[in-house]
Amino acid sequence: MSMNPLSPSPLASLQGCVVAHIHVTNGAELEALSLAGPPANSRPMPTPGMFQEHALGRVYYVTARGQAYVVRTPEQPSMLQPADALPAGAALEELDEDEYDRALCILAEAADALESEDISVGIYEHDGHRYYVNEVGVYLIYGAPGARRFTAVNLPELPAGAVMIEEDRLHELPAALYDAIDDVEESADASPQAQS
Repeated sequence: MSMNPLSPSPLASLQGCVVAHIHVTNGAELEALSLAGPPANSRPMPTPGMFQEHALGRVYYVTARGQAYVVRTPEQPSMLQPADALPAGAALEELDEDEYDRALCILAEAADALESEDISVGIYEHDGHRYYVNEVGVYLIYGAPGARRFTAVNLPELPAGAVMIEEDRLHELPAALYDAIDDVEESADASPQAQS
């Protein structure tokens, strides 16, 4: 019996066999797969904002990059303690901004300031993706492995957990990544804001 491996119909008629449907992809589909996001077994990034856990009376603040902080407990009304994540399975309620008191606002600003000081110009990586940070913004640099051309996409924030690539590893990065960074810098130099 002659079968076309790309046609699923004759394969479906075989009994007692494990059959896989074969799909041929193109470069655009591969790029879409690489940008699909974090693996399914990784915890989704929490929504930025202020959250209250009623059971324990704790208040958490989550920055734009997803870093969580404990900012209030029944024992300590003002604190800034980093937390690995918001408590899983806990009943959390998001506080409206009109419920923030002065201390919570100051602590949220301090957490945001700490986070912005941690980010400096450089190349970062996280979950298999690479990012470039300059004075203007944050860029996702992507392309299929071995590609001659990478693309830079402007992002609002550097993802939480992104780590700067050490200087002794920079030579391992593909030349196409540096070409994309050069394109970012050239477009920043050509922008009207840079010329004023």
